[in-house]
Amino acid sequence: MRFLKTLGWLALYTFIFFISSVLAGVFIGYLYSLLDFVGANPNSLDIFFAENLGLMIIMSGILIIAFGSLTLVARGIHPLKYLQFKRISLQDAAAATLIGIGFAIFISSLLTVIKIDSILPDTITEQMMEAIAENFPMILLAVGVVVPFYEEFLFRGLIFKEIQKSSRLWVAVVLQGLLFGIFHLNWFQFIYTFPAGVIIGMVFLRYQSIWAPILIHLGWNSTSTFLSAILPENTPRAAFLALMLLGAGLLFAGLFYTYKIRPRPPVKEIPETDSLDKNSQPAAEIY
Repeated sequence: MRFLKTLGWLALYTFIFFISSVLAGVFIGYLYSLLDFVGANPNSLDIFFAENLGLMIIMSGILIIAFGSLTLVARGIHPLKYLQFKRISLQDAAAATLIGIGFAIFISSLLTVIKIDSILPDTITEQMMEAIAENFPMILLAVGVVVPFYEEFLFRGLIFKEIQKSSRLWVAVVLQGLLFGIFHLNWFQFIYTFPAGVIIGMVFLRYQSIWAPILIHLGWNSTSTFLSAILPENTPRAAFLALMLLGAGLLFAGLFYTYKIRPRPPVKEIPETDSLDKNSQPAAEIY
């Protein structure tokens, strides 16, 4: 019964994820039609979407957080406590950010060195890339800041916690990472978002605060976005090998602090009830 209930909530969160993206896309499509109607002569529809990709991502993120929070409130759960928005120290914040930066540098360099694009070619056209580059500040805000917030809200804050209620902890860690990879709907991204999701889930358990996953994700996305913008196409292979070693070192340093230097937190069980009452354990203590 608990397993079926978990599947039901996961289905709802999946629906929220996709309907939010669809609603944001519909808005951009409506805006395109409106500009075309008044004679503003926008570019082709795909280029217009590329130019406004940042806005669409931000809108989608806002909707995901709003719908997800309303779902928790309807269940009688305090969103901020349940999602564990607990303060972390500057050392913890720095280590989490370091993990994200290190992972971004390492995986970007590794995929370039092994020429993964020859196996999984990029489907984005050169014209679309130029449209995205022209709106780089908005893309950086959307991908580097907004995406980390709403994806961690969804995957570690909602999905991971639901899976924990009906599965062993290690199964929940793997499943939430798998879903994190699948939800990107891209085989190229899946090969690194799956293991990244597992790592982030484990760090979340260690820090017991969703700020740690958010900071990892923020460091990861922001660094990847910057690298894609500043590294020229003719960058020598040796430079990527050096960057790969740098990224591995930063990633190791962040994980070493997390698992060897930082004190191990107490492990507490997930309450079986969905809502909170006077006799239930506070949702902030769910790990």
